[in-house]
Amino acid sequence: MSGTYKLEELVEPAYSQYSRFERKLSDECLAEARALRGMLTEHGHRLAMPHSKKLGNGVHELRGECHQTPLRIYYFWCKTRNSYILASAEHKKGDADQNLINNAARARKAICGGRKKR
Repeated sequence: MSGTYKLEELVEPAYSQYSRFERKLSDECLAEARALRGMLTEHGHRLAMPHSKKLGNGVHELRGECHQTPLRIYYFWCKTRNSYILASAEHKKGDADQNLINNAARARKAICGGRKKR
């Protein structure tokens, strides 16, 4: 089943860092970030490894690479709103930034309400 999923970027400064992140990217890395968003728009919650990884607390990361550096975009899904919401993003070497993941989990709880059921 194919469809288009709605992406929303959080505009609340306490949660959103995606626009700032995108402005820092080179043209090549920006194209990769937009390709990842495109896959999320097309495949929604069905997107899986190697392009998407579940991190816990309802938070996922889009996984790409640019100039041999990991490119990560953190997002979550609100079933009640039927839309993906980009919570924050980071472009760095090494492990995922735990502060960004925690921020995404807080944003998910504030917007989607409650805790994700296991």
